[in-house]
Amino acid sequence: AEQATFGPRPQVVADIRRLGVQRWIDAQLAQLFEGRTRLQIMAIAFAAGWGEETLFRWTIQTGFAERFPGLAGLVLGITAASIVFGLMHAATRLYAVFAALLSVYLGLVLIWTGSLLAVVITHAVYDWVVVEHLRYRLAQRRHGNQP
Repeated sequence: AEQATFGPRPQVVADIRRLGVQRWIDAQLAQLFEGRTRLQIMAIAFAAGWGEETLFRWTIQTGFAERFPGLAGLVLGITAASIVFGLMHAATRLYAVFAALLSVYLGLVLIWTGSLLAVVITHAVYDWVVVEHLRYRLAQRRHGNQP
């Protein structure tokens, strides 16, 4: 039986060193989305947006806002949700920071609109665009048009 470890397995680290972070991430995501239609990818993006925003915005952010009334609750809620969101998306340090900042924006969208659906759609559109861009880059690479 394998012993439980924290962090990536040695083979994953070796693969990242061999390919570089971006190509390794591309390879992992390509396996998930290869052969899927745009409609399927939209559905996956919506499901991911729904699940993540239910946790980060509706549970964490709103939970803090209800526990600590006023501006303090809003700030604590957005901050806590954004830190956790960034850590959960930490493919690289830079992307963790970007994800945390994106999370701040999504938290503000919830405050501005009062609508979880608006946040889910915003998140889903972002995910869909990123995946479609990835698919485009991988297709270009396969056809020798991009390094």
